[in-house]
Amino acid sequence: MRSESGTDHHGSMLLTHDENEQIYRLLGNRCQTLATGVVQLFVTDPPDHSAWRRSDAGVLCLVKDNQRRSYFFRLYCLTRCQMVWEHELYNSMDYKCPKMWLHTFEGEECIVAFNFASEDEARCIKIVLNEKLEARKQRRLERRSRSSMQPSHKSVSSGHGGNLTGSHMGSSSHLANGSLLPSPRQQHRTKTSGKKKDKDSKRRLTKADIGLPKDFRHVSHVGWDPNKGFDLDNVEDPQLKLFFDKAGVSDSQLQDRETREFIYDFINRHGGLDAVKDEVVYPQAPQPPVGPPPVPARSAPISNFQYQAR
Repeated sequence: MRSESGTDHHGSMLLTHDENEQIYRLLGNRCQTLATGVVQLFVTDPPDHSAWRRSDAGVLCLVKDNQRRSYFFRLYCLTRCQMVWEHELYNSMDYKCPKMWLHTFEGEECIVAFNFASEDEARCIKIVLNEKLEARKQRRLERRSRSSMQPSHKSVSSGHGGNLTGSHMGSSSHLANGSLLPSPRQQHRTKTSGKKKDKDSKRRLTKADIGLPKDFRHVSHVGWDPNKGFDLDNVEDPQLKLFFDKAGVSDSQLQDRETREFIYDFINRHGGLDAVKDEVVYPQAPQPPVGPPPVPARSAPISNFQYQAR
C-alpha cells in the first residue's frame, strides 16, 4: 500500500485507511513497515522471568529503518499517537511460532510474545521476518567464505562435534480458554549465535492465563556489552582462556581480529559463554531437549480482549 507520502507500506487489514495513514505518519521519514498486525504484547520480568505479563496492545510494525540501517519491531498506540515499544532484530534471533496466532522470541532483557488478532497478519509478519533473517545469514556466510579464501583460521571445536548448547526449557501453562500456552522456558532454548501458524478458532490471552516457568537462565554471549556491543578485545575470562587452550587456540591467533571474530561467532552460534563454561566444568554431552506437550482443543475466546482474531 502506497501512503500519502509516496512510501510503499504494508498496512493492517484490520485498520481503516485513515488509521493506517496515522501509523505511517508515526513511523517517520525513511522508515517503511514491511508487515503490520494488531497484537497484544506479553513479556517476562527479570530477574526470575517467572510469569507472562501483558505489557500493552496496539499495532505491531516490522520496520525497515533506513536512517539507522537496521530492522525493528515497533508497537504503536493509535489512542496515544505514539510508539510504545520497540526491539531491534538481531542476527541470532530464534523466532518461534508455537501457534499461528502466537509468536515468541528472546529479547535482550526478557522473553517477548505477540498474540495476534489476525492469523493472516501473523503469517505475513513471520514470512517477511524469516526472509530478512535468512538474507542476513547468507550475507554472513558469503563474508565468511570470502574470508576463508585468505589464510585459513583454525576452527574451534567443543570436543563433542561442536555441540555447545545453553539451557533448554520445559513445563507448560493452561489458558483460561482451555488451551496450553507453552511457558517462557519451554518455548525458548537460550540464545544461540551468529543472538520468534494451523488455523484454529479465536483465541486470547490474559496475564491470569500464563503459568510459571522454572529455571529461566539468560545465556551470556561472548564479548557482549549492552553499551558497546561486542568487545573483541577482552578475552580475560579464565574459563574462556582454558577453553581456548583445550581447543588449541594460541594467544597469537587471538591477537588477529578476524580470527577472534570467527572464533567468537562460532561460540555464540553454539550456546555462548555459559555453554563454554559448562563445557569446561562438565565436559559430557548435553541431553537433547524435551519437546512441548500437544495443544488441546480451545474453547470460546476471553471476552475482555478488544481485538477479534480469525
